Amino acid sequence: MTIAGFIRAEAPELVLTFDPRHGTTCHPDHRAVAALVLEAVKLLSAPPLVYLLETRLEADAQPLALRFRSAALGAIRFDANEPLAATGGPAWNAVTADMERHPSQFDAALLAAASSVPAADRAVYLAPATTILKEPVSTCP
Repeated sequence: MTIAGFIRAEAPELVLTFDPRHGTTCHPDHRAVAALVLEAVKLLSAPPLVYLLETRLEADAQPLALRFRSAALGAIRFDANEPLAATGGPAWNAVTADMERHPSQFDAALLAAASSVPAADRAVYLAPATTILKEPVSTCP
């Protein structure tokens, strides 16, 4: 099944994907899947809303520390301390769980650094694709 076929079959109200200009961590697979999703949605007669993850992950080496910031001025800040309806736990737990599922990208030190992000800085940033793709964003080097 194609990406467009999957979206058509599931009929979601909203699709969340990476911004193809940065993919959050500049990972080429994140950027590629974002581009594929955006192209797939164009093929649909009744496309869902598409939001892009506009969070940029930055790391300081000494001492190891992570920062989650917005890649675009127009992005909406979501407080990741808020509980998710699906789990009842803070959304931040979903962020760190996702990192744990990708050990080739996030080693134990990075996971520990993510767990050490101060609660006030635990946020992800989202924006509607239709508007944010018209704005300049922080891209990859």
